[in-house]
Parts: sequence; C-alpha cells; structure tokens
Amino acid sequence: MKVFVRPGKRERPPRLIFDAAIDDGDIVVENGELKLSIIADDIYTKNATQRYTIALDAEDRACIDRASKV
Repeated sequence: MKVFVRPGKRERPPRLIFDAAIDDGDIVVENGELKLSIIADDIYTKNATQRYTIALDAEDRACIDRASKV
C-alpha cells in the first residue's frame, strides 16, 4: 500500500510517506468499524514517524467495494 500527502491549499507534488505491504496486524474491527493503522513518515520532521489510522464504517466499505467493481 502506498500513502501520499500533499498540501490542501497549494499545488505541490505528492510526497510518499508509506510504501509497504499491510498485514492482518494492521487491521482491527471495533464497534462495526474497520480500522487500518500504519506507521508512516512524519510530514514535518525528518526521521520521525506518526501512526495514522483510517476508520471505515459499513457505508464507507460498501462505497469502496462498489468503486472497485467499476
């Protein structure tokens, strides 16, 4: 999986902050939400990392599923 970031208000090239395979240990299901957590590069501090978590409810997952079938 790759994760890119870029400024929201300016046009700048995207910066790759994560490039690795995810595994079962990165995913947790709690209260109906699927949570994907990764440790990626910090966008401000060199050689620092941050934990990023994306929480997807059933509606979010259904939307991704529909989009993947196009």
